[in-house]
Amino acid sequence: MDNRTRNLLTAVGLLLPILGLVLFYMFSVLPQKQEVERLEAQVSQNEDVIRVLEEKENNKQAESYDTNALQRMVPVKPLVDQFILDLNQAELVSRSKIQQLDFVDEVLNPDQYAEESTSEETSEDGQENPPDEETEETNEEAPEAPPTETVPGLPEGIQSVNVSMAMASDNYPSLRTFLKSIEGLPRMAMVSGLSFTGKPEAVSLDEGEETNELLYTADVSTFYIPSLTDLAEQTPSIDYPEPAGKENPLYETVTDEEVKE
Repeated sequence: MDNRTRNLLTAVGLLLPILGLVLFYMFSVLPQKQEVERLEAQVSQNEDVIRVLEEKENNKQAESYDTNALQRMVPVKPLVDQFILDLNQAELVSRSKIQQLDFVDEVLNPDQYAEESTSEETSEDGQENPPDEETEETNEEAPEAPPTETVPGLPEGIQSVNVSMAMASDNYPSLRTFLKSIEGLPRMAMVSGLSFTGKPEAVSLDEGEETNELLYTADVSTFYIPSLTDLAEQTPSIDYPEPAGKENPLYETVTDEEVKE
């Protein structure tokens, strides 16, 4: 065997293991490596999807919380009952008395009065009663008056609940405490008007000892946004007080026999 043949066999002997390693890598190691990379990419993609879903859920919860907190300041419903409870709380804090409470605007259900008037004009047999001629002439001559706006300059979409209160306080500091309590409520409220007359000046010691209440009238307005109907389900619930459990709601002395009767 000459040197040329020997060198050829040596080269082939060296190339065969290298070729075997290359083939083993290509058909065994490389597919598994590609499969691992594919699985890692899929895991990373799934983690991104999970992170996006978690962020969306967190954003929904945050939006719900923020909406609820904002509606405690400016709700999408009038929530007149809650506003009355807040006024009663301010009344207790300031040791004042709400003698009369008048709502300027109808914010509960303005359509119910139209339905009642329509039903009154309709007879029991389903036929409408003909209106009087004087009524027709009056309706034609007197145009419908536009609604008055107690709080001017409100942004578009915001409406106000306006209430006029006849108040009685012990003194001027109690009056100030009552007004500050209203403006410090969680729900946005504004004192839009105040009128009062001071106590008469005492001309003798006996008159000075008399404790006359300070009477005044306060006009208060609070606000709501009825156009945001999609947030009506997130309106905060009204915190009604628990029943007092009284058998007699009046402040009077009653004997046990009378209570049993």
